[in-house]
Amino acid sequence: MFDSIALLLAALVSADAHPDLIIENVTVLEVESGEKLPSRNVAITDGSIISVSSEPVESGENSLVIDGQGKFLIPGLWDTHVHSVTNWSWHAPLFLAHGVTSVRNMHTSETEGYAIIREIKKQAARGEAPRMIANGFIVGGAEDPWDGVLEVVTAEDARKAVEMHRQNGMDFIKVYEGISPEAYRALMEMAEEAALPVDGHLPGRIRTQEAVMLGQRTIEHGIAFALGCSDPNKAEALQASYERPALAGLPGLIEFMLMLRAYDEARVEEDCVALARLMSDHGTASVPTIINSLTADAELSMATPGQREALPSSLYAQWSEMAASPFSEAVAKARGPVMSPIRSEIATLKEAGVTILAGTDLGNPFIAPGVSLLRELELLVEAGLSNREALEAATTAPAKVFKLEGLGCIVAGCKADLVLLEADPLESISNVRRISSVVIAGHYHSKSDLDRDVLQALDAEDR
Repeated sequence: MFDSIALLLAALVSADAHPDLIIENVTVLEVESGEKLPSRNVAITDGSIISVSSEPVESGENSLVIDGQGKFLIPGLWDTHVHSVTNWSWHAPLFLAHGVTSVRNMHTSETEGYAIIREIKKQAARGEAPRMIANGFIVGGAEDPWDGVLEVVTAEDARKAVEMHRQNGMDFIKVYEGISPEAYRALMEMAEEAALPVDGHLPGRIRTQEAVMLGQRTIEHGIAFALGCSDPNKAEALQASYERPALAGLPGLIEFMLMLRAYDEARVEEDCVALARLMSDHGTASVPTIINSLTADAELSMATPGQREALPSSLYAQWSEMAASPFSEAVAKARGPVMSPIRSEIATLKEAGVTILAGTDLGNPFIAPGVSLLRELELLVEAGLSNREALEAATTAPAKVFKLEGLGCIVAGCKADLVLLEADPLESISNVRRISSVVIAGHYHSKSDLDRDVLQALDAEDR
């Protein structure tokens, strides 16, 4: 496919035309193979890569030429689970400053959410902000706690929800826990007819296995995996046996944390292996959002490198106060160890060949745009992925799962969404923090420009 696109591009670019942007003498990383292609010259015109070659590229008077000597070029990063529509004015520059050129927005409660999302997509086309795929509003039930939920009770409700998403140009449907099994099954059937993928949480009273077999494209968060392969009776007994903190306030949150802990401890390994194989067979991707699980330890989350610089000062102060409160300490104690069950889950998914996507659940407390995605990549490595696999989870894998041609690649015909790094992320995934510049839709953003845009956005938010 890309060969034909490259030929078309070559035909459209006349012999005397010159690229808009050239990145010279750079090492291009092929994420899927892990191959490093040194001394490459990458030519970009009209937002697309027109050539990647070891041969020199002739520049013109209006060509911007960037010296990539000693640097590494990767596809733009994805955060595949964000809630950023309301705060887009400051989230967007933070994303770009950390190499995030695409996001999947998982819900907005804004009344005009569809229109706002359409405008955000136009910004990306102009190279001003990350690309966004989005669902608009959650599809759930009456008991789901969020504003903007489309309540689906009957098959007719399901039809209306699917049609609303389709008419408004949304990319997928996000399903939530409160939808009934009957309504969920109707929704899945109608979404398939409309060619709209369904992503999201595990609907209440639907086992993970059924959601997978019905074709849900992604399963969000580790708890959905645990619910599919844990002993529910053991989990219930464990939850009842745990000591409750002697602390007033938000008992529902404490019970939720205890439930997460109980299902982690009640996992049945052979059932988890079988579930992972089922997901792999059906092409269901997992978005573990490890960093969101770790926000139970709020003080640790607030100590994430770059956290202070990635938040408006007023929000940073608010979250710091929350993190230092006795209640946050009680939440962390109720949740119990997190990384051990995550390592087990990631190992099982990896062994079965399940596609893992990098996402943060930005929009929740203690998670910062861009910064938390880079930390998620480090956490995926800590959980058992290789540096290459973690990078894949934020580049080529999302493009494949979401069926977006031209993203997640660096060959002729690909969209020019790129990150230039000062060091090799295949040697250490933490090198994704060493950003030299970012290209979005062919538009070049230097590190100084990115930093300036961040300061301006945060300053405006604090006014």
